[in-house]
Amino acid sequence: MALLSAVFLAMGAVFGSVDIITVAFAEEHGSKGAAGLLLASIACGSAVSGLWYGSRHWKISMRARFVRGLSLFAAGLTPVLLMRDVRVMALALFIAGLSISPTIITGFSLVERMVPAAQLNEGMAWITTSINLGVAVGSWAGGRLTDAFGASNAYGFSYACALLAAVVGLGGSALVRVRHQHTN
Repeated sequence: MALLSAVFLAMGAVFGSVDIITVAFAEEHGSKGAAGLLLASIACGSAVSGLWYGSRHWKISMRARFVRGLSLFAAGLTPVLLMRDVRVMALALFIAGLSISPTIITGFSLVERMVPAAQLNEGMAWITTSINLGVAVGSWAGGRLTDAFGASNAYGFSYACALLAAVVGLGGSALVRVRHQHTN
């Protein structure tokens, strides 16, 4: 649980920082009104992939799906670091969003299979608390870094947090033990 909590803390920091930085990015590029569209882009990427992910019958383990999702999470944020145009940023954020729902779904499914049934609420609480704490830290850091270095540069923090989530998840994946392995 500690491993998954750490991963979700870092993921939450990405979510919080990207929200703050993206609004500033739109404003810095003279398109303050496009902030909602940019945020909707990442959300749409997550929604599309969540629907696709949920409609499939998986043959690989949840642990493997989780590690792949985290790797794609970090890789998906890479183009965001390079964007200097609001229209192209909308596409980059859509791509970045594609790994979010599958990774979160798999992470919560791992918790469901890792903890005893009598402690499921506690296990889920650890994960949601980690995400929420990460969002708070990410929002704070994203705002501070945007003020200090500009929005385009502040995305480096979001990317570093995504890399941290992937490294922790990949490095600790052997520690993830499930009570019963389902491939749904």
